[in-house]
Amino acid sequence: MGLDMNLNKVIFVGAEYDHRNVDAIVDIKIGGKLVKVNPSKISTIHEKACYWRKANAIHKWFVDNVQDGNDNCGTYWVSTDHLKELLDIVNEVLADHSKAEELLPTESGFFFGDTAYDEWYFEGLEYTKKEFTKILDEQNSLDDNDCVNQCDFEYFASW
Repeated sequence: MGLDMNLNKVIFVGAEYDHRNVDAIVDIKIGGKLVKVNPSKISTIHEKACYWRKANAIHKWFVDNVQDGNDNCGTYWVSTDHLKELLDIVNEVLADHSKAEELLPTESGFFFGDTAYDEWYFEGLEYTKKEFTKILDEQNSLDDNDCVNQCDFEYFASW
């Protein structure tokens, strides 16, 4: 048990709409057994973008800035502007550790992990920086009018 946090990339496929001209072959096996998927009915694909465990300061940021203070294990839409904002804060704290408590404070909670500003805290920030940089670089490489590659992000946590 513990605070498990997920950021998913949600890719709009819209195969159910003829004008999208989706051509797909889906071959997924779980435990060696084929999973039957009708490609013509794929609406969205959810792809794991980032996963944290007990990075309670990151979770608190999402609760405060994305979830309107509701810490309820719900799923919430996250914009790329949110990701940029959090990355900017992470970079500022990594550049000056003394700003951690002010800019990205920890949060105690049932199974939320340690609240110290220690190596685990800063490792979580380094991981966030690495993953968000990859995500945002990929997003920035897309043409603004590229509807084929449109995607959204969603955050959810459980404990």
